[in-house]
Amino acid sequence: MTKLTKIIIGVIIAIIIIGGIWYIATRESKEEEVIKIGAILPLTGEAAIAGISIQQGIEIAVEEINKAGGINSREIRVIFEDDQYDNKITVTAANKLISVDKIDIGIVSFVHGAKAVMPIFEQNKIPLVVAWDSTNELEEGDYIFSTGFSTELSGRKMANYAYNELNLRKVAIVLHQDEWSEVIAPAFKKEFQKLGGEVLLEEKVAVGENDFKTIISKIKSKEADAVYLPLVPVNTDVFLKQAKELGLQAQILSGDALIPDIIIAAGDAAEGVYFTSVYVEDNKISQGLAEKYQERYGEEAPALSMVAFGYDAMLAIKSAIESAKEITPEGIKNALYSVDIIGAGGQIKIEADGLSKRVEKVFKVQNGEGVLVE
Repeated sequence: MTKLTKIIIGVIIAIIIIGGIWYIATRESKEEEVIKIGAILPLTGEAAIAGISIQQGIEIAVEEINKAGGINSREIRVIFEDDQYDNKITVTAANKLISVDKIDIGIVSFVHGAKAVMPIFEQNKIPLVVAWDSTNELEEGDYIFSTGFSTELSGRKMANYAYNELNLRKVAIVLHQDEWSEVIAPAFKKEFQKLGGEVLLEEKVAVGENDFKTIISKIKSKEADAVYLPLVPVNTDVFLKQAKELGLQAQILSGDALIPDIIIAAGDAAEGVYFTSVYVEDNKISQGLAEKYQERYGEEAPALSMVAFGYDAMLAIKSAIESAKEITPEGIKNALYSVDIIGAGGQIKIEADGLSKRVEKVFKVQNGEGVLVE
């Protein structure tokens, strides 16, 4: 090998090394510029319809933000994790997003998953936004926020409507062994009793239970005026069908887990059920969201209010990042306390405890659809 050949090879090697270093440095620099959001949602399993809807809302918002140049010229990237509505998987996903993906902020859908990972986000000082639920149980810690509807206020709203508008005085309560159900049911019970109503029976069943006949027979024997049924979207339709088969005459009341799919599955057995539920405002933002959903997915949104949870959560995060003194998890956390925006679901104002405390409205199932009554 000649001296010249050695020099040429040396130059080539040097160029390769320098190029590699430049590529790595450039890639790391670009990676640092990206704002990473970790979204843990039930994309399969029992609550998949809600998780997928929230994911769609997030995707629409992210596309909109990035097309407009990002936030402060920084691209948004969302890493989705499917927790299958299983808290063990939620915990694993949270640790992965924080330790491996180095996210700046996290999103979960329900209090069910939030309670499982709150300590992880607090310990690592990463802000976490709960998209659907806003319950007093989320007040603990400085890094936990909600852009959703108050679970406690929804229970109280139904209690007031039942007592004052429907003139119901004696109720039975059937709830699930689930975080959301175990928050909204006591809120209803406390308010209903405070108004002067009587709770004749309270039954807690496992999520997945599909034989309610014994409970329904007990309710009939107690001659309750109504049944408050805040079950998660698992077998609520089965309860309603069995209640109809057994001739239960009591008025049935429920919460926002009485989603369109459950109403359709229950058929005639769901007719006349009153329930509190989330909603979208008739404003330019919700109209725009409906149009963007149609453009992106080629169909009308089957449940725009659920899509709005993801979309509005991203709007709140965008607002916080834009006003943050520094785009770091700590800076975003501090700015989230000042969020006050109008989203597809109306005003989202995060208060000093980190919660938005939006209040649901009362609907009644008529001809297979939820119709607003208050």
